Amino acid sequence: MLRGLLPLVLEISMFSCTADVSAAPVKHPNLLLDRDEIEGVKAKIAKYPWAAAALEKTKEHALNGPPHENGFIDQALYYAFTGDRSFADRARGHLLECARSELPEFQKLDVAKNPEFGSWNVWGARAWAYDLVHDTCSDAERVRIEEWFRVSCRVLIDVNRHWSTTPNLMFGKHVNIGLVGYCLGDREIIDWVL
Repeated sequence: MLRGLLPLVLEISMFSCTADVSAAPVKHPNLLLDRDEIEGVKAKIAKYPWAAAALEKTKEHALNGPPHENGFIDQALYYAFTGDRSFADRARGHLLECARSELPEFQKLDVAKNPEFGSWNVWGARAWAYDLVHDTCSDAERVRIEEWFRVSCRVLIDVNRHWSTTPNLMFGKHVNIGLVGYCLGDREIIDWVL
């Protein structure tokens, strides 16, 4: 009797843990750097000239980097390390503009005609930037950005269920979509990635 009951108990325990994790609110920042790690970097910037010089390079790229080099990450990082909200405003503005322009495209996408649409965007970098500037976003901005992330990632997941590519390229898609899932605490996205 115990032998038949043990798998059921284990399954219920695992399901209960999964339900608790998905119900837990997400704290930001939670990707790649948390609040304690950011404070540690700030201390190094104050103590070491090399760290201060690296921050200056980050600032320079945040202000003047070429658009194709994802300066929004440097904007978000500079904000996280200095508290200069003007840099958060730039990064947040970039994310909101992407959400405004891309969300309608994902919502009406005919994947049979364009299965690669959005597949190679820098979703992980976008998620990390959002994670770092989350506290500067209004509730309406969070709703807009998170809807864009969720809709886009679910479309990309669906596309990848039907059209695949080589394992090395799929790995990149999984990592990028996974960072969005972990940023949002979205169980459906995380489960697909895992």
